Amino acid sequence: MLIRHRIQQRKDTLVQNISCYKNKNHLFRLKRTQFPVKLAFTISINKAQGQSFGKVGLYLPENVFAHGQTHVALSRARSKNRLFIKSTTERLLNVAYK
Repeated sequence: MLIRHRIQQRKDTLVQNISCYKNKNHLFRLKRTQFPVKLAFTISINKAQGQSFGKVGLYLPENVFAHGQTHVALSRARSKNRLFIKSTTERLLNVAYK
């Protein structure tokens, strides 16, 4: 059994299941099937305002659309060494009102 999921580059990736069998002193054989995926959490830039995190990953496929969002997003990490940015553009804009 295989599942498909789409990753950031919008390419399909196949994830194969892992089957575990257990038959230790039981009358029946137990088969457990699981997929090797990791639990992840997301939060919007607006919801993150006022919070700080040990590790921050930003996925910005396009520039932010409101004043100060870039600053808020980049300043949520406690350390710049724990800040990871994935963007499709070379430069990020910090939108400002005039």
